[in-house]
Amino acid sequence: DPAKAAKLLDQAGYKLKGDQRVGKDGKPLDLRILCHATDPNDKAIGKYLKEWWGKLGIGLKVDCLDDVSVPWYAGEYDLAFDGWSV
Repeated sequence: DPAKAAKLLDQAGYKLKGDQRVGKDGKPLDLRILCHATDPNDKAIGKYLKEWWGKLGIGLKVDCLDDVSVPWYAGEYDLAFDGWSV
């Protein structure tokens, strides 16, 4: 529900300034999400999230990498796709 999401963002202090959400410190709400370059599902979901969250004023950098371990272990991301199966 985009309207409810926008309301929750407002209540959390991320106000809409133009077409971008900004925090109380005035910094834009920009997030980085890691995904595996070899997984087409990660890429597709990342594309949709970027579009959907963009409509709410949230910036999203979808970073699909061959090796996500470097930014992963360094904590240089906000969100990540991950999974494991046998």
